[in-house]
Amino acid sequence: SSSSAASDVYKRQEERDIIYLESKNHCVLVHLDGIRQTPEGSPSFYATLDEAEHEFASSAFLRIHKSYLINGDHILQMSNYKVLLDTGMTLKGSRKYFSKAKLEFYRGR
Repeated sequence: SSSSAASDVYKRQEERDIIYLESKNHCVLVHLDGIRQTPEGSPSFYATLDEAEHEFASSAFLRIHKSYLINGDHILQMSNYKVLLDTGMTLKGSRKYFSKAKLEFYRGR
């Protein structure tokens, strides 16, 4: 099943090394800390981001967009539907998900 695929990737990767998950072409891409990045690029598994979100429900991951599930431990700042990561990257959130994610993020600080 697709959730076991998520579990397998999850087991292979230390949770803290995952910066964010991105939904693309019926796949979930696992964006890792640069040091852990494989030469082939980002590992991926067949699943929806909803399934991945369910898989990571007990952890610090925040859904900011239909395509992005971000590890809260890598977030520096959230404002104006933008998320600044500790890698220097900025991801754009959506109206549907951002406010709830921002509340959860600052509540957990």
